[in-house]
Amino acid sequence: MCILFASIMYAKTPSYEQLLSSLRGYRTFIEKVEAPQLQVLLKQDPTFIDKTLPYAVVLGLASSFLKVTDQALGEAYHPVWFI
Repeated sequence: MCILFASIMYAKTPSYEQLLSSLRGYRTFIEKVEAPQLQVLLKQDPTFIDKTLPYAVVLGLASSFLKVTDQALGEAYHPVWFI
């Protein structure tokens, strides 16, 4: 009986694979985003950095993402919510 449940518990469902693929793609985006591309995204959504930074922190990419942010903005990033 335990062997039956063990095979079910570790089965990768299509929804799991889709979620994992999305997370890997977002991680790649955060790693490879460049300053000009970030400037365009900030013109479309001024809060883009505030929305993306938590994911960068969780994925361990915060320092590299903030370096690109500094290049794109030309100054140090200060979150809107941090006053």
